[in-house]
Amino acid sequence: MTAAHCLLMDGHRSTQIVFVPAYQDGQAPFGAWAVDAVGWPDAWAAQQVPAWDVGVGLVRADGQGRGVGDVVGWAALRWGAVAGSWDDVGYPAQPTPQFPFDGARPWSSAGARVPWHAVSTIAKEGDMTGGASGSPWFEPGTPVVNGLQSWSEAPEARTNVGPEFAAWVGAFYHRAFPA
Repeated sequence: MTAAHCLLMDGHRSTQIVFVPAYQDGQAPFGAWAVDAVGWPDAWAAQQVPAWDVGVGLVRADGQGRGVGDVVGWAALRWGAVAGSWDDVGYPAQPTPQFPFDGARPWSSAGARVPWHAVSTIAKEGDMTGGASGSPWFEPGTPVVNGLQSWSEAPEARTNVGPEFAAWVGAFYHRAFPA
């Protein structure tokens, strides 16, 4: 799962996508995994607003027939209920006066929900900047994803924004990955 704008933005579709778990400073300890197919909600293609900024990709098995989750582990997804705070991990690439972000190493940012003006969109306190898009928002202390990074307010605002993980996220996920 990632932000839809990482896959499709302004009519331009990403190609030759790879997933590199635990990437850091040019090192790929678990290798690079090809992504064979991607998808996003029809509403994202039509409106491109954070409320619909959810995308998925089908990661190809390795040469031994193992899925990426078999190698690095799995995270759970929760939709239909919104957490009150999150711990997220991402690769922000726009440095700030406080943090030397460069997109080469993972950073984490914990924060509580803050009021937001857009429908079906949530905001949290956070330090992530551009480049962290698609990063998972975990419920604190768990491997449960309940949101993801769509975009950030200016660094001084310390606000990260993402789509609300309402019931539609589960329906979209199951449509993309039928049992």
